[in-house]
Amino acid sequence: MTILAIHNGPTTGGGFRLAPGAVPDDGQLEACLVEGVGIAGRFPRLLAALRGTLHRWPRSHFLRFHRLRLSCQQPLDVHLDGNPFRCDPPGIEVSVLPRALSVLAPR
Repeated sequence: MTILAIHNGPTTGGGFRLAPGAVPDDGQLEACLVEGVGIAGRFPRLLAALRGTLHRWPRSHFLRFHRLRLSCQQPLDVHLDGNPFRCDPPGIEVSVLPRALSVLAPR
């Protein structure tokens, strides 16, 4: 199983800290990619995500960006903000629109 999560804040549903370095108002997004996790590796990585220590695990990668292009060669079922979405070829682009939305966020 491979997981790619893109965030503009440090936590996601349920308190998972997949992007502990993400800052909501810095004009950047943070991607967390966890590659090739087998059944035995899922629970330990789940705990690491809750603790904010996923970056210590092998095959876990983090990237800060303004714009990211995700390519696919065949339709891919994904979730966008918790909602099912089908990504069709050639893929999708994720980008930041700085200061496009006024949001109250804790410091």
